[in-house]
Amino acid sequence: IPVFNNMDATITNSNNGATGEEPDTTLSTLPISTIVTSSGYKYQSGYISGIAVGTDINTIKGAIESVSGYNTVVIMDSNSNEIQTGTVKTGMQIKITNASGSETLKIAIKGDTSGDGVINALDLLQVQKDILGTYEIVQ
Repeated sequence: IPVFNNMDATITNSNNGATGEEPDTTLSTLPISTIVTSSGYKYQSGYISGIAVGTDINTIKGAIESVSGYNTVVIMDSNSNEIQTGTVKTGMQIKITNASGSETLKIAIKGDTSGDGVINALDLLQVQKDILGTYEIVQ
């Protein structure tokens, strides 16, 4: 039977493979805009877009955390209540905090003017009424 040294050592899994070292938990100093764009989304002062209709909350959170490391990423509904599951919708917010600061971005999904997470006839109706001046699409 082979005998290995340090059999009782704690092994920590990391993105670079299993190591016996503790992971680096220092917060990133990357600008929030860089974190968002490096995650595959679009950043415009106060807004995050480029999110596909039907995207799961954990998908967007995971994408941002994969770039930002140990930074805090919180998804909130339009009333600033933290949510853990479901589909991302226009009007929700995402708060990203790192060593440089914190920024809350409003989520904008192209075509989802009603904020229900899908593109349907209601969105079309709201756009038509906005063009006619009888309804204002809230941003």
